[in-house]
Amino acid sequence: MEKSKQRRDKSCGGQTLKQCLDYASSLLLSLMLGVFTIIVTLHQTNLAQRQRLEHQQLVKIQRAQDLNNAKIQREQDLNTSAQQRLDDREQAKKQRALDKEMADQQLNSSEEQRRHEMNIALAQYRDNLLTDYIREIGELLKMNNGSLTNDFVTKTLTRAKTLAAIRQLDPSRNVELIRFLYEAGQLSTGKNPLDLSTAQLNNIDFSSFSNLNISGLSLSGAYLSNSSFAHSELFNMDFIWSFTKKYHKTTNNYTSFLNIFYTSQQQQ
Repeated sequence: MEKSKQRRDKSCGGQTLKQCLDYASSLLLSLMLGVFTIIVTLHQTNLAQRQRLEHQQLVKIQRAQDLNNAKIQREQDLNTSAQQRLDDREQAKKQRALDKEMADQQLNSSEEQRRHEMNIALAQYRDNLLTDYIREIGELLKMNNGSLTNDFVTKTLTRAKTLAAIRQLDPSRNVELIRFLYEAGQLSTGKNPLDLSTAQLNNIDFSSFSNLNISGLSLSGAYLSNSSFAHSELFNMDFIWSFTKKYHKTTNNYTSFLNIFYTSQQQQ
């Protein structure tokens, strides 16, 4: 018995073979579980690392895309801003041109209105001047028995008034002035006519005298450049020292006949 017991103890350290196998199985299972745990842990670690790398890669790609999108958006914004500035400048340029055109039109309209008002005022002034002249000369005629040249003072005053009026009147009103003096008998040749020497009677048209016989009209010494006597009867006219292109000196008085055009059925 003792030998059998010793043999059992020697074979398995005092344990039976079954117990040894159970122990070995438990140890192997623990080892396998440990190895499996290690393998699973390593796998999970690798998987987590791979996922982290993939996530980092995705983040990097996303960041690159975001940067690219931001760059594209910034370029688009810059292009849009540049185009908007160009459009704004073009619009501002068009608006300035339109404003200038409107201002010019308004200025032209204002200038035309101002010129029109000035012309009306000037015409009114000349009408009043001619009316006042006729009234004043008429009073002098009444005071001097129908003659403006018999008295030296009256003659001098009348000449000064007449020359001053002629300088301020236009050609059409100067014709009316001459007609008034002629019809009043103050410009008739041989009847001590009023001295109109140096009077600027240029560019006037005596055709309005067509219904009036102005024979004997005296305009000795007056300037008549570019004036017309069309359809007027010119008998016994006094244009002493008259000239067209040549000068014919006969007295100290003179009349300028530069570019005068006149036609009549009878001339002397």
